[in-house]
Amino acid sequence: RSTAMEVYKCLASDDEMYSSAMRPSPVKELGTCTINGTEMPILVSISATETTEDNTGGIEGEDVDDAEERKLNYFWQMPHMENDHTDSLLTKGKDPKGKALSKFKNWETYYFKPYGKSVIASLQKEHGVENVDVEEVQKALMKLHGWVKENKGELSIFGPAQYVGDDSIDLTMPGKSAKAVRAVSTLAFQIYSAECNFFVFRPACKPEKF
Repeated sequence: RSTAMEVYKCLASDDEMYSSAMRPSPVKELGTCTINGTEMPILVSISATETTEDNTGGIEGEDVDDAEERKLNYFWQMPHMENDHTDSLLTKGKDPKGKALSKFKNWETYYFKPYGKSVIASLQKEHGVENVDVEEVQKALMKLHGWVKENKGELSIFGPAQYVGDDSIDLTMPGKSAKAVRAVSTLAFQIYSAECNFFVFRPACKPEKF
């Protein structure tokens, strides 16, 4: 009996992030979190290698062109993620008041903080406000924050061309006026040294079976 493949999509943007066929593995040192009763790893790792085609890793035969394009199989399978945002996020910058920011602080200010709000709002919209333990999600986000800080010198960041959406996540909370949170897509962190791995924040992703 074959097992259905699961594709994991960003809750905020609906972009595909990875699939079970990529054999994601948990980053055990970051631990797990529980979302709406489901325990999951905080961060997953996807191993990638350079190939000439997705899934097959090349074309056999006499007509193979030596100049045929080669790239990481993650990008063959997730072509919309082949946009490098490292130089715009992990770069020195300035905050809205003009204060100088380090590379990490720039990422924290312009990606992590709005992303954190987007993750919580997306989970609340998906599962219901009352079913999401915000403190649990915030703890998981802070573990991601610490991991990025620790590995910032090795990281590259990839994702959709536009990772801050035009749309907002609208939430209606009991006894409160509706609020809108800007949708921010999950990005993939890459470490490419002796081998290549992509890392994705699992709680922000929803599995769909195919």
